[in-house]
Amino acid sequence: MADNNNTYSFIPWLRRGLSRQINPAEVDTFASIIDEGPTLKRASLRVKTTFDLTPIAKDGQTAQNDIRTETINISLVGPGDVSGLQPISILQVVPANGVKNFESNYFPFIEFFEEDIPWRYTPAKEAGDRLRPWLTLLVCKNDEFFVTSNNDGLSHLSLKITDDDNFLKIFPKPKNIWKSAHVQFSNKKLEKDDNLITTTNRLLNENEDIAFSRLLSMRKLEDNTAYTAFLIPSFETGRLSGLSLPFNEIPAQRAAWAESFDLQKTSRIQPFDFPIYHHWEFETSTADFITLARKLMPIAAETMPAALRVDVQNMGNGLSYSTLSERPKRNVIDVEVATKPINFESEAFPNRADEQIVADVMKNLLSKNPTLLENMGQIGLLSTHAGTQKMQKQTKNFVISRVIASLKNPTRKSTEELEELKLRRNKDLKNLNVRSVMSRTRNSEDTSEMDDPWIVPPLYGAKHIMATSLEIEDNIDHSWFPELNLDVRHRSAAGLGKKVVQNNQEEFVHRAWEQVELINELNQRLREYLLNLQLNSSLYQTRFNSKYLKDLMIYLQPMKYAPIGEDGGTLNDEIVRRGIPSAYASSAFQSISSSKSTPEVTTASLSKAIVDNRAYKMKDHLIKDLLDKEQIEEIFTYYQTSLEYKELIKYEELWKSV
Repeated sequence: MADNNNTYSFIPWLRRGLSRQINPAEVDTFASIIDEGPTLKRASLRVKTTFDLTPIAKDGQTAQNDIRTETINISLVGPGDVSGLQPISILQVVPANGVKNFESNYFPFIEFFEEDIPWRYTPAKEAGDRLRPWLTLLVCKNDEFFVTSNNDGLSHLSLKITDDDNFLKIFPKPKNIWKSAHVQFSNKKLEKDDNLITTTNRLLNENEDIAFSRLLSMRKLEDNTAYTAFLIPSFETGRLSGLSLPFNEIPAQRAAWAESFDLQKTSRIQPFDFPIYHHWEFETSTADFITLARKLMPIAAETMPAALRVDVQNMGNGLSYSTLSERPKRNVIDVEVATKPINFESEAFPNRADEQIVADVMKNLLSKNPTLLENMGQIGLLSTHAGTQKMQKQTKNFVISRVIASLKNPTRKSTEELEELKLRRNKDLKNLNVRSVMSRTRNSEDTSEMDDPWIVPPLYGAKHIMATSLEIEDNIDHSWFPELNLDVRHRSAAGLGKKVVQNNQEEFVHRAWEQVELINELNQRLREYLLNLQLNSSLYQTRFNSKYLKDLMIYLQPMKYAPIGEDGGTLNDEIVRRGIPSAYASSAFQSISSSKSTPEVTTASLSKAIVDNRAYKMKDHLIKDLLDKEQIEEIFTYYQTSLEYKELIKYEELWKSV
């Protein structure tokens, strides 16, 4: 098979070693009730050996060699001799343990590193292209079984089966399990001929990683169901052995389960109990995408709406028809739904000539959104020439909108001002001098509209792409941005999403805080971990000066063998390196040195106390480690002069508690 220039080859079985020489008479019978094979318990092979015997010659006689040939049957290890499977032999399981959304139209499977594992202990010889594996992957719903342990501590599966229908859902036909296993070769094209077995073994001898074996479950899964997969023996000898039951008189090829519920119940001991070699859990969802897509059925266009009919006469924000100087003809527009008839396209709004006034007002209104200026400031455009031109353009649009608004409310202006504004509107507004218009506007009686902040509709996506305008030339890389915001069809859909957020804001905020709590907990753990690292680093960087080392020896004796520093050395190693007697860090010496009478001790009394407390008999130091006179005098001087003894006493209890 070829896929993406990779070649894969599959073979139905593979055997290596002596199992390839099983007696031809013991060919696989595929769980036939009439013929369960000629041997009991295990498969066998015939071994023919030739002996060259040379008798010991008697005096005066000539010895004559005797050549003899002996043929014997040797039993091979079979399923009854296997009590478990090492997890290290498993390459992977699919779905992985704990998966919650495995496609229900797929087969679960298990893969092994070694190519011959599924057939290694099969007690039969292959029948052409077919050979039953000695392992079977059984998949059960969680209410179809329970797991118990036998006297040897081995887990076994007990199935809760009450009728034949349930039995046939769980168990595949014994004669068909040869279909459940195969070997996959990667980047090798194998030909089916008489040399196939020789070729495969040669390839595996050259590179063991070229292939692996796979065992599939043959059960049809259901949607949204919890399952557990069990790796069990396929043959009755393996089942009985795993349950600690005798199997000496059992035919080697007898299947671990029968063709039907009634036959299984009457012909097997503990018929619904099976040893478990491996198991894992998973849950199904629905089928994979391709299968679900194929289930889609076309329906007549007249049975479903082509679009939603949306009234645009009262959009508010200065866009309502009642506030416009010219009323567009379209009152209702089509907003496309998620599923629409083929070749159906709704008309944009605004789009027609009489709707241009809606487009102008909408664009001018949205251009005053503060997000655009914020984005310009963040990306540093405000201080550049291009940024200044862009601000002037947006300011011009702002002034133009105010001119148009003035025309709609003539009661607020004098007759002369109204006539002047009408003349301006009839000119090419794009050529207006922005500064002169702003100057005239500032000098007018009503400047509140210029000074007060504007609350405008949102710009969808502006913050995400750091948009600075709605002009097409400024959004070459994000052409969707002007289209999304300037087409009422798209804005209505975005507005519905906004409404959903508003209606559920309490729930969304609650969920957000739950995530924040988890983040705070994680951050706290990180801070504690970093604090530990800092403390360890600080301790190590002190390099254990003499005073600090002595304090540790006296008050933290349990830390004597704790690793310190990056080199993994211990406190005891440091003591030895510095030539300090380990008796100094003993419990006996701690008792002496922490006594309130310590300041009054003398060299003689200190030595006597060491001897009385048998410090030299401590198992962690030898006689040679006892203090000599100079060392005792050094310690005495340290306590009397160098060490701030009074302060040390205050913290003595604290150190001990630590």
